[in-house]
Amino acid sequence: MDILRKELNEVSELWNEHIISSTKFGNVNLPRGRPDTMYFLPHLYNTKDYKMKTNQDDVQELINNETMSKDDYSKEFEEFATIIMNEHNILKPNNCKEALDLYLILIREVENHS
Repeated sequence: MDILRKELNEVSELWNEHIISSTKFGNVNLPRGRPDTMYFLPHLYNTKDYKMKTNQDDVQELINNETMSKDDYSKEFEEFATIIMNEHNILKPNNCKEALDLYLILIREVENHS
């Protein structure tokens, strides 16, 4: 999950830094620019800031809510994966290729134990 989160964050950063080319949608000319700049500096694009104020108590309740941080997988699966990794002498993956290789091994092992 750490690798997946890292990859998704990289995609998000790249998307928010790329340039959106101008386009005409219906009779409306949509602005051209980088998503981050357009979001944080809307006045540069002759538009307004559409962000809304939030109640800080509501935000804190979300942060404190345990359902927001459920485990990505069960303890049983973690134990199973650890056993398989030890049997195959596999370390925790450090990149997407290693994570995919481990995933394929785990899938094969799950199928063998079914």
